[in-house]
Amino acid sequence: MPSLYVFLHGLCVIQDTSPNPLNVILPDVSGHVYRAGNWLAETDIDSGATLELKGVTPGNKGFRGQPYVIDRTRDSLQAQYRAATIILPRPRQIWGLLRGIPSPPYTVLVTTNDNPPESYTDLATVLVLAYDYTNESQVFLENHTWEPYAVGGSISLHIVCTSELFETKAHEMDTDNVLQGVIKGYKGSTWFRAMAPDWHYLTASLPKYGDLTGLRAVNDRFVDSQNGFAFMQAQLEDYGVRVQRMALLGRLAQEGIPLQSIWDLPAPLGAHVANCVGYVVP
Repeated sequence: MPSLYVFLHGLCVIQDTSPNPLNVILPDVSGHVYRAGNWLAETDIDSGATLELKGVTPGNKGFRGQPYVIDRTRDSLQAQYRAATIILPRPRQIWGLLRGIPSPPYTVLVTTNDNPPESYTDLATVLVLAYDYTNESQVFLENHTWEPYAVGGSISLHIVCTSELFETKAHEMDTDNVLQGVIKGYKGSTWFRAMAPDWHYLTASLPKYGDLTGLRAVNDRFVDSQNGFAFMQAQLEDYGVRVQRMALLGRLAQEGIPLQSIWDLPAPLGAHVANCVGYVVP
């Protein structure tokens, strides 16, 4: 059966109330863009919109108890803090990849005052959710213009909720302020800027890539053990870094360098540091 892969890039708050669908809330942060669509072709999400993924087979996976999320009680997620809401069926598989490490190197990335307290030394900087589908023509994102495009039987849908430019200290402070308003139930919560590793390297220790159960790296792509070709490794790249990489296309063309080599170049911004990663509430 063919598969759809949903990529969550940037700051999102995922409401996980099993067995209900997942509510992916995109907080309203100054400087962020909100887009959805095929890789390299995402288009804007209307302000305040509620989008819902349709035409896929629901699974039974959730985020509760996973090591890359906050998982404690919360107050209501208030509408005035939302840029948009995405409703996703529960997937058959979830991967939390490109494990971000604190910068500077704190020993704890997220803590709460709950009893017992939870702490994490890293967080996923990109989340990938896998679904099965039977008919590509029936897959759509309600209230958005996305048109699915299958490659080798696999469809990718990218949800973007981060900034296009290098994130300054002022931006990160604004993000922290928004999170204070969104996640009011986490008394004593602390979040640090997470340095995402480079997606190019698939070794056991450099970087912490994440649990790849069900995925296998083959050259420049991932293969899903269940359904064959899944997606290109480059699809995991930080959105802001990707935007800068795409800006190099004109220069490469002028210099007569093959454009396919753009993905082999090091990250244009070097080590990318951000606090725009996903959080989950029950």
